[in-house]
Amino acid sequence: TATNFGFRHVMLCADLAAFPKYLEQGQMGWNDWIRSLSGPMKYFDFDLGDFSIARVNAVKGGRELLGGLWRKWRPKSEKTTN
Repeated sequence: TATNFGFRHVMLCADLAAFPKYLEQGQMGWNDWIRSLSGPMKYFDFDLGDFSIARVNAVKGGRELLGGLWRKWRPKSEKTTN
């Protein structure tokens, strides 16, 4: 839900890292996640006004998201050998 200021504060890196875990545990689906990203938001850890920090956090969050999804969906043969 939005705050009294009309937007939600979001931790981008934490949200991106948590989604694969929620997906695996059945707590959230793709539609739920996309819907949660709608509406006005302000990020604690992502500000295009400070591009160097925004870039680092976007890369970190993207790696967490993609790595989590890869661990969930990689073939079973790869899971047992690693």
